[in-house]
Amino acid sequence: MILQIVFLVFYLIKINVMFYNAYISHCSKETQILAKILLQQIRSPMLFALYGDLGSGKTIFVKGLINCLYDKKHTVKSQSFLIANTYNTSPILHHIDFYRLNINHQLDALGIDDLLFDMNAFICIEWIDKYYFKFPDNIIFIEFVCNMSSIRKIHIYSIDKLII
Repeated sequence: MILQIVFLVFYLIKINVMFYNAYISHCSKETQILAKILLQQIRSPMLFALYGDLGSGKTIFVKGLINCLYDKKHTVKSQSFLIANTYNTSPILHHIDFYRLNINHQLDALGIDDLLFDMNAFICIEWIDKYYFKFPDNIIFIEFVCNMSSIRKIHIYSIDKLII
């Protein structure tokens, strides 16, 4: 895990991440509201690179994005058993979970390169810190930190300034 975090920090420096914001979420609803506000600040589809411990709020955040894109409540299941799912939102959203992947050829079978560089879709990847590959320029790294209570600290790193 330490090596993966060091890799992410190195990558963030390499791509000149210039903007950082931190937010506190007290419940799932607040995490979903943050996702909606963030989505409203973005002008074009991009990759949301999500990482953090189990139960820290990654899937809840994605659910907020999907509900905002559908403009209504939509059932979003944890990706823990699916690995990838595409939602026919406008624009399309690909939700990928690397938690269960353990071999890089599984990424090739998934068509990860096509998904990552789909400039017409939002891409959410949970457990991004498990794999190392070339990221597109349109990326936002989001770290979810959860303590023993339900409070989560959400760190957002981006190249572009996000006004949230």
